[in-house]
Amino acid sequence: MMKTGTIGKALAAALALCLLLAILPALPASAAGSGETAYTAAIGEDQTRTVGDTAAVSVTVDSETETAFNTLDVTVTYDASVLELATTDLDGFSVRAGDGSVRVVGYGADRPVGTGFDLEFRCLGAGRAEVRLTSARADVSRHAVDSDTPEIEVTEDTAVISVEEPAPKFRSQSLTLSGQIGVNFYLELPEIEGVDYTESYMEFTVSGKGGTTTRDGFDPECKNSSGTYYGFTCYVNSIQMADAIRATFHYGEGKTVSKDYSVARYIRVFEENSDRFPAKSVALIRAIADYGYYSQIYMSQVHGFGIGTDYADMPMHFTNGFDYDSILDKVSACSFVKELDGSKVTKATYKLVLDSTTGIDVYLTVPAGTELTATAKFNGNVFRAEKQADGRYRVRITGISAHQLGNTITVTGNAGGAFTVKVSALAYVRSVLKNSSDNAARDCMAALYRYYAAVIAYRAG
Repeated sequence: MMKTGTIGKALAAALALCLLLAILPALPASAAGSGETAYTAAIGEDQTRTVGDTAAVSVTVDSETETAFNTLDVTVTYDASVLELATTDLDGFSVRAGDGSVRVVGYGADRPVGTGFDLEFRCLGAGRAEVRLTSARADVSRHAVDSDTPEIEVTEDTAVISVEEPAPKFRSQSLTLSGQIGVNFYLELPEIEGVDYTESYMEFTVSGKGGTTTRDGFDPECKNSSGTYYGFTCYVNSIQMADAIRATFHYGEGKTVSKDYSVARYIRVFEENSDRFPAKSVALIRAIADYGYYSQIYMSQVHGFGIGTDYADMPMHFTNGFDYDSILDKVSACSFVKELDGSKVTKATYKLVLDSTTGIDVYLTVPAGTELTATAKFNGNVFRAEKQADGRYRVRITGISAHQLGNTITVTGNAGGAFTVKVSALAYVRSVLKNSSDNAARDCMAALYRYYAAVIAYRAG
């Protein structure tokens, strides 16, 4: 029989224990050392690489309740026929490589959630390789001593690395700003057994009614500013800025790679990042956009093509209306000068040709039976008069870049006597702004002048 005093002591102890249980708050299972945690682990995203490249695959630990983890123990498997583990050491972790697997273990220092480590793999051959996170354990520092590291949930367990054979890759595009309107396509050209790039070329096909196919051969001296990639250029005219350019690079034994791009796409991407560029560059790109926009309106009126059907609609412009008088003041000295006395030339006219480079056609009229010879020299080229079906003679001057629109070009010739004609593209701009009542034509010429002025400012630095 238990004594009364003993019973009293046992009862008191039981009551004390009940009070303690009533007072102490309940601990969450993970904090109570039950072997469960609120951590998760995930492997990185799928990626595409080339044979010889290195692929980095991340393993990240996260939590909705903890801010840090201390112990980490994960196992990753991979396809050793396609990949080779390149990582042999990780700061704060031990790397234990196996055959097609690697175990990474770390403890001793707290690490913030949302971090982990990267494993690097060398790409040995072409194929599709899965990198799998097959097991993961993690825990907080307060359990690192007295508890086994518990398993945690893996939310993303597989990253696929697609390894391709070496091939040329389109790396960047730029716009030719100071001369012709064109898109530069830059390619990375890796060494490929049996491929001689000196025989390669880029084929450009421009969509739209006026679309043509042109070629640009490989030039080892044509590279981007860093000298890393090789360049090929496609030129377009003012109404083709929104048309897609299909660039197809031909190399090796009938192999090709292709990319679609346009001047308009370049302008859009540039505008989205305009705060990263100098003001003069921004002004020039916007002037090019305006020129393309207003040129489409005018040229569709002249030639009857459909915007959005025959040619892709230029999707943006930055100027709504021009101050014609202000521009007229700036081109007041530009004129069409005719010195015909002493010759049999009865009439001299000219027009502007809006192409990838601006051109000028000078027309000369002489009496029937009169022979005419005439030449113009520009940019090292000689342009000669050719007789047209209507009996007139035409001197077509091409290759006038945007910054040369104000340059005076002299045509000299003889038709029963010597004659001289002096002309510039800006003389035509002045004539239209001054004499035409067609606002579409005036807007086009005003936009052309703004393009010229922006190029001059850009080239001045």
